[in-house]
Amino acid sequence: MVTTNINGVHIYIDGYLKQNLDIAKTRVNKKWDCIGLYVGDEGDGKTVKALTDAFYQDPTLTIDRVCFNPLQFEEAVDKAPPLSAIVYDEADELGGHWANKLLL
Repeated sequence: MVTTNINGVHIYIDGYLKQNLDIAKTRVNKKWDCIGLYVGDEGDGKTVKALTDAFYQDPTLTIDRVCFNPLQFEEAVDKAPPLSAIVYDEADELGGHWANKLLL
């Protein structure tokens, strides 16, 4: 576990995860896309983890780039400055509710 200071906010992060996020950050700075997928049960902390990782990647992340439906996501992508992080929370509908199909 390591701590890092981003704009005065202290974030505790696993050292191995930090190494991988740093690799992703380097690639994003080379104009590559980077997508993270967080899967788990309700209440497992997926949103907090995704927001923390996105904030580590992009300290300019604001609520304006946290989306809850396809329209918000499309608008965020169109308006976001280059190299910005965007978090799509509850994106289950993108996969046609695939998780629900697994439970049937």
